[in-house]
Amino acid sequence: MTRFTVLIFFIFTCCSLFSQSSKVIHGKIKDAVTGEDIIGASVLVKESNTGTFSNNYGFYSLSVRVGEVDLRCALLGYQEYSSPVILKNDTTINILLTPQSKYLNEVFVYATKAKSIGQYNLSAQQIKQVPAIGGEPDVMKALQMLPGVMSGNDGANNLSVRGGSHWQNLVILDEAIVYNPNHALSFFSVFNSDAVNHVDLYKSYIPPSYGGRLSSVMDIRMNEGNNKQFEMKGGIGLLASRLTLESPVVKDNVSVIVSGRYGNPGKIIDLMDKSQLFGNKITDLSGTEVDFYDVNAKINAQINDKNKVYLSFYNSKDNFKATALIDDYSMNWGNTTGTFRWNSIVTDKINMTNTLCYSDYFYKYKHFADGRNYKWDSRMELYSFKNNWDYYLSNRINIIAGLNVDYFRTEPGRINKINEQSNIEPYSMEERKSADIDVYAELRYKINDFWNINGGLRYSANHSYENDCLKKKTYFNPEPRFELVYSPDRINIFSAAFNMTSQNMHLLSNSSVGIPSDIWIPVNEKLKPSTSYQASLGYKRNILDKGYTFSVEGYYRNTRNIVDYTDNADIFLNNKIEDQLEKGWADSYGLELYLSKDFGNLTGWISYTLSKSKNHIEAVNNGKGYVPVYDRPHDLKASLSCQLHPNWSVSGAFTLRSGMNVTLPVSSFVYQGVVFYEYSQRNGYRAPMYHQLDFSVSYRPKTKKRWKSEWILGVMNVYNHKNVFSMYAGRDKRDINKTNATKMYLYGILPSISYNFKF
Repeated sequence: MTRFTVLIFFIFTCCSLFSQSSKVIHGKIKDAVTGEDIIGASVLVKESNTGTFSNNYGFYSLSVRVGEVDLRCALLGYQEYSSPVILKNDTTINILLTPQSKYLNEVFVYATKAKSIGQYNLSAQQIKQVPAIGGEPDVMKALQMLPGVMSGNDGANNLSVRGGSHWQNLVILDEAIVYNPNHALSFFSVFNSDAVNHVDLYKSYIPPSYGGRLSSVMDIRMNEGNNKQFEMKGGIGLLASRLTLESPVVKDNVSVIVSGRYGNPGKIIDLMDKSQLFGNKITDLSGTEVDFYDVNAKINAQINDKNKVYLSFYNSKDNFKATALIDDYSMNWGNTTGTFRWNSIVTDKINMTNTLCYSDYFYKYKHFADGRNYKWDSRMELYSFKNNWDYYLSNRINIIAGLNVDYFRTEPGRINKINEQSNIEPYSMEERKSADIDVYAELRYKINDFWNINGGLRYSANHSYENDCLKKKTYFNPEPRFELVYSPDRINIFSAAFNMTSQNMHLLSNSSVGIPSDIWIPVNEKLKPSTSYQASLGYKRNILDKGYTFSVEGYYRNTRNIVDYTDNADIFLNNKIEDQLEKGWADSYGLELYLSKDFGNLTGWISYTLSKSKNHIEAVNNGKGYVPVYDRPHDLKASLSCQLHPNWSVSGAFTLRSGMNVTLPVSSFVYQGVVFYEYSQRNGYRAPMYHQLDFSVSYRPKTKKRWKSEWILGVMNVYNHKNVFSMYAGRDKRDINKTNATKMYLYGILPSISYNFKF
């Protein structure tokens, strides 16, 4: 302890001595055309070769020796900023970056020397370089192409990161949690690309300011709106159409953005099924009804040079009905989020943010059969407050600390009559309520030009409230995180990271399909928080003159207190559903390879992940370890984009990965007219390999004044492969003494065309 105290004293003493002969340059970095804050721009003082990055609010701070210096700022997609500065006192310099007018050919992932291998930062411009299937780029599609990130089966585009389930990913939009980030049939995520500004993915080192999930963080930031001039953009397509409006309310100070999208892919699938295009039927999905909408809105106001407030809103809803899946059955679900943020420059070195968030998720379904005319609904709400401090102690030391408070309420399930012909008795499961209080602190220390160390601690306290079935209970979870990055030159980067994360929510699911009819349960006296320990090692090489980037990273994860249904569990409207769960542990490990060509007319990348996951729960699967649904040992992804002409470009994406795991009957027998099944071990059958090729062609006519347009022709599943959506066994319709196994797929080849515009 004494040595640690001496070290801290030495660091602060050196910083104090340095500050006597230096001054601070700080300010905001903004887009010169739209006036929006720019995230992740690098700021450099050439003479001292010291630099930093703008934070999530465009703020930067640098300590520089007095005298004349050359201040530079750069970010992919913008012209480099350079300006001489004669520094005598602490100075505020707000930087305006001008977008590059020419079309960029760089691949969508761009990393800098200071970033670890397991962290990816995607701007809106970079996301749009991913092949546009369905006529528009998509955030989740872009994330799927990264190593270690795997999507689910068709129609359930949930992401599994490093052996974790989809509910172990923290997905946040302007700091508010989004519980279900996908629209039906997986064509689109719930995030409209025209409203997205920036996306950060963390899967190796997760900063202590993020918590509540085990596997990864997907931090999505909305556009703020153009505060310079009115702007309109959108697209009209077969699968979905969208429109976005941006406008200054008070020029340079107050702006607003409103973005809406509506899609009706069910009509297209139904049409293709009835017409039997391409010579086959698409799983007999006639009568399919699938449609959705989402709305984004945001207003921000620059109160003065030091204070800015933001108010953002999001709402989405899906309707889904497919008689090929379940007859006389329909479902709808939706997300609503709201965020209020106040960002303040407290001093030239301290940036403070207060945030209030609201998240709401619901799902409902109706069933009409055999007198069981009932409707089921479930809902959960989250209220959050976060106070965050970003302190630039020196050019080498950045301290981030804060407090997070959450209140969670869920209605696990409620059933009611649809009409008087129903023989269902109304019933509601008990509400579950819980509260979290988290404190965190992180030190980012650039030891010298070669070594960077990041580390800190998040400490959370979770309290579950008492109800008629459960007693109150409080848990405490320390979560240390650590990362070491060594970069001997501009070419090579080595990194090592350790994460301890905890999750105070369990998602109870008995479906491999991923239709959102699952139950979220907070920890309580019978369910402990899940805790994950992850260690990773990585190497990255930038071959700058050739434009290639290669990286390799290995990881191992051990997760405690996972839950799964016991064999033959009674789960429907069970008020004591915790008694149907068993607890255990899981481990996963893997190797991730990535190679990209980063510039030129022909760009592309390829990634391969070799991984393994296994659950160990004593009372499940006869005490033997078993693979979870999302275990996919092999995952190969490739993308290629070619700029044929200033007006023409083509792109394609290919995916090949192991099939999903399911539990199926291995035999059956009939006793007194009733069929009984003997099942395989839990998830003991692996579906056939998933593979699919998508292709798109883009044509950009010459710009007419401010009007810009683009035509996109896309073909999903080019060679019409039948990827498995679901597998199940049931009685033969002609002979009830026989059983049939069925593989179901949703769609084969699916073309689309769209017209995008911007004014």
